[in-house]
Amino acid sequence: MGNVNRKRSILLPIKRVLHAVSFGHCIKGGLLAILGLLNTRMLVGIGRFQQNLVFVPFIYVCVAIAGMLSVHVMHVQPDPDSNLTKIARIACTIAIGGSIGLSTWYGITIEQEMPAITLTAVFCSAWIIIPVTLNKITRDAWINVTMTTSTYSGGLLYGMLMNAYEIPIHACFVMAGFFFTILGRAMVKECIQQRARNGDIILPSRSYRRFKGSSLSRPRSSNASQSRPGSQSPAVNSSLASILGVSKSLRLSRYAFLIAIGCLVVPIFTGVWNYAFYTYLIVPACLVLYVVSHRLNGKGLTTNQLDGLRKNARIAVNLVVIGLFLQFIF
Repeated sequence: MGNVNRKRSILLPIKRVLHAVSFGHCIKGGLLAILGLLNTRMLVGIGRFQQNLVFVPFIYVCVAIAGMLSVHVMHVQPDPDSNLTKIARIACTIAIGGSIGLSTWYGITIEQEMPAITLTAVFCSAWIIIPVTLNKITRDAWINVTMTTSTYSGGLLYGMLMNAYEIPIHACFVMAGFFFTILGRAMVKECIQQRARNGDIILPSRSYRRFKGSSLSRPRSSNASQSRPGSQSPAVNSSLASILGVSKSLRLSRYAFLIAIGCLVVPIFTGVWNYAFYTYLIVPACLVLYVVSHRLNGKGLTTNQLDGLRKNARIAVNLVVIGLFLQFIF
């Protein structure tokens, strides 16, 4: 009986750590690394580009896993002696080591070991520095939303830099626009989840079932969440909306969308690889973001309306991704 309990005490934290990683999120980051490679394709030869296309996405998936684990480490550290904290730290260390190991091997293969190692090390270091800094100055409020956005959109930046370790000026604005679009959408999603935890549940079942944590339909007891140190879910206890409030979070998401519009429009005037296809899709994306930001300025938005705005923001993200892809293909 003792052995069974011991195995459970080890397996349960491992399962929770693996669940916190969100492998689907990391794989999407790897796909965005491919998109980044495509958008700096003109800066390298075809041989180097093909090699990057094969190996870079796999390296970035490991980098993204390290980033997601670092978030989990910050949220479980109140109980430094627990198995969950130890396993999370070990897993994060392994992910960082694996990322640097893969980049080292690949850098030696293409005879660019120092740039490849340095770039990967910078990203992995950022995934440690950002959560620690935010934890000290914002009481965890920004950790989850910022790191989720950074590891996701960071794939685009990582792919761009892995081609030639430099990116054109228009790509910098595209990257910033993509980041703020994802950031605004993530904040709207957290507001919906916070509304649900507060009991304002009027979403169709198909809509809110997609959110992580199907227990949103019934608020968790605060006593239960406090009884197990280090077991708090980031989405439940450390979300931006839960600390700053839904109203202020929605206002911040509106500002994020407005900044994204400005960043996405600038490349039209600075030059892109394919002006026509970029403009045809980015302009509609900016219009969608403007409508979303305008609606967020209204008062008394219901949870259904917020979910609709979140979906519209996702449409804008998809238009940006398609625009970046098509400008290379054509």
